[in-house]
Amino acid sequence: MSELTVSEPLVGQKDQSKQPPSNPLFRKPESEIAEKTGFSLERSTLDEGPVLLQWPENLSAESVADFEYWIQGVLRRAKRKAGVTSGK
Repeated sequence: MSELTVSEPLVGQKDQSKQPPSNPLFRKPESEIAEKTGFSLERSTLDEGPVLLQWPENLSAESVADFEYWIQGVLRRAKRKAGVTSGK
């Protein structure tokens, strides 16, 4: 401790000891999907937390079929993770 000396900041320089430098890569976490014009949004809350699903309002019949296939795949993965076995 005898080697340390207290000094005053130079005139015209900010005292930067009060705040750490900002992180240029920091982004606030997105806690939820934002509602957008032209999109439908469904929310549900489970014991473990919220479930959000968003899709464009103007889907074609082919896109609805693709969407259904994708949702079924998501449900299969959720069942596997939860250890749920189905009769199929």
